[in-house]
Amino acid sequence: MTTPVTDATPTTFGARTVSDLLDAVAARQPTPGGGAIAAVTVAMAASLGEMVLRYRIGRPDSAAHDALHREVLESLGGLRSRALALADTDATAFEHLSALWKLPADDQRRQAEWADAVAGAIDAPQRVMAAGLTVLELLDRVSPTVGTGLRSDLAIAALLARSGAEAAAWNVRVNLPQLGNDARACVLQQDTARTMARAQALRDAIERTCRGS
Repeated sequence: MTTPVTDATPTTFGARTVSDLLDAVAARQPTPGGGAIAAVTVAMAASLGEMVLRYRIGRPDSAAHDALHREVLESLGGLRSRALALADTDATAFEHLSALWKLPADDQRRQAEWADAVAGAIDAPQRVMAAGLTVLELLDRVSPTVGTGLRSDLAIAALLARSGAEAAAWNVRVNLPQLGNDARACVLQQDTARTMARAQALRDAIERTCRGS
């Protein structure tokens, strides 16, 4: 049975237990939905990358890469926090746009807030997508330095980062029609395609390195 969200339930994604989050996602309610899950997936990718690096830092056979590992570890920690915050941002942006959808097209509030609401609903997943790409870039930098026993974890982190970015890309694309014939829609479509092509290339490169091929 799905647990309803109550006043006692933590409202931020970072404060929720995994079980609470899954219950909330499974419930018949619009948020949290795919956008928030995309952000949480990117955060999970970053955290798994952090775990891999913590196992390498301080080891004699990794001494030559210690500075790189520490730099990337710090960056991944920041991305993990950023992605979790974006889960909340995405949910808030969706709720705002959804509330306006329910109003008549000629409603003054809808007309006044519509452009900003659409921009917010596109900006949040764009930032999640960018965070996922950055995680992949960082994982690619350290992939040749990871020991055999940690390669599967690094490959899984790359898979999650790419999946989270692609999930966010879906939410960018689904909101582009709300821009109408605005030239920004075409630019955003092209930017999204380029970002995802880069994300796929990085994920493939990391996987090849982890396979030793």
